Amino acid sequence: SELQALADEQGAFAWLREHAAPDARIIAQEDGSTYLYTGRASIPPIMGIVEGYYVTDPRYIRRDVGHLPDVAKHIGASYWLTTPYDYPLQTPADRDLLQRKQEKLLATAPVIYRSTDGKVVLYDTRCLWRTDRSGCSTNESAAATEKAVRP
Repeated sequence: SELQALADEQGAFAWLREHAAPDARIIAQEDGSTYLYTGRASIPPIMGIVEGYYVTDPRYIRRDVGHLPDVAKHIGASYWLTTPYDYPLQTPADRDLLQRKQEKLLATAPVIYRSTDGKVVLYDTRCLWRTDRSGCSTNESAAATEKAVRP
């Protein structure tokens, strides 16, 4: 439910309020709530083409999923917030496809917050979009992650 999703996200919102720069940009399916609770700019990762929903043609979702990182790259997103409630308007199969692509995309990003039940995860995506990659070594990211993740 939406209320449960919001309750699950409160810890990530608190982390963002305390640690994220005021001009940080966040990828979050529930962008309105993220903005309201953090004061940081937020946008969903992707807006699927409505035509695919109505014609139930799998080619549309396969095309759309290929563009999953586009918004985050374009805005230089600093963080990506994920929950099991993401992509609520998709069919179960399409939601699964989007979530698998999202997991693969974020696999190398440091986890900086994980809810106690593991449902809500906040990733630091700043090094995913940078072209110079300086200061983005695996060891530095791992050390930062280790200190930042809350139980």
